[in-house]
Amino acid sequence: MLADADVDLEPGRNDRALPVRIVHPELWWPNGLGPQRLYTLDTTLSGAAGQALDARATRVGLRTLEVVHQRDAAGKSFNRQDQRRARCS
Repeated sequence: MLADADVDLEPGRNDRALPVRIVHPELWWPNGLGPQRLYTLDTTLSGAAGQALDARATRVGLRTLEVVHQRDAAGKSFNRQDQRRARCS
């Protein structure tokens, strides 16, 4: 289990965020640049007595993206650094 929390919910939509830490994550790469590693995130909503009320499995990919601005002859560049590979936009 990566995260567990007791929260109070109101009728209707409730958004909650729980921090998780993935040790040595394998990154998802765009098509043709590397493997598309996906993780399955299993979530369960439990009632006060511990009974499962709902569950969902969601596939997610992890990646890094950094916007890089640098002064250049034209003024200021706008590039993105995608998982240690530079791309010009």
